[in-house]
Amino acid sequence: MTADHRPTVPGLIESTVQFRAKVVLSWDLWIGLAAGAAAVYFVPDSQLRNALDGLTSAGLAVATALVGVVIAALAVVVAFLDDEFIALMDKATRKYGGMEGQLFPFWFVTALGITTILVSVAAIAFAQDASKEWARGLVGVLTLLLVWTALGVLNLVGYIHATGVSRALLIRRRSDGGGRQQGPRS
Repeated sequence: MTADHRPTVPGLIESTVQFRAKVVLSWDLWIGLAAGAAAVYFVPDSQLRNALDGLTSAGLAVATALVGVVIAALAVVVAFLDDEFIALMDKATRKYGGMEGQLFPFWFVTALGITTILVSVAAIAFAQDASKEWARGLVGVLTLLLVWTALGVLNLVGYIHATGVSRALLIRRRSDGGGRQQGPRS
């Protein structure tokens, strides 16, 4: 049995507000902001167009691939779910928003990837003759989005690893008849 929750999952914006601490307190956001600021500050004017061209290409290719990885990873995690595992995760993560809080990062990182793709497309379509200030801003924004998305995927890999280990421990406990956990065998 899972914790009491609303019958529907709130939308992305409402979920992001609800789980804002997961966004604001994440190390990946702060590294992305630092990378974006460094790009704005350190890319010389003479290299802005090349940097913007490279980032828009990377934004399309990398973000598209990462969105695919995140969707596949979500499918793997959802495949792990059964009543007992959901109850265990809900209980263990109640202060983090239960199952909704556990699955929110997949949604958020997917939204980051799609935002990166859309900003890249907009930059390709509308920023060919952008002023240096606009180009510099786009270089910073695209760097932020690419770094944040990539590190968000890295965080999700860690989460999937932990979920897999938790699932394995639950299976071991079931096969031991709920008894003591055994250490590794040699």
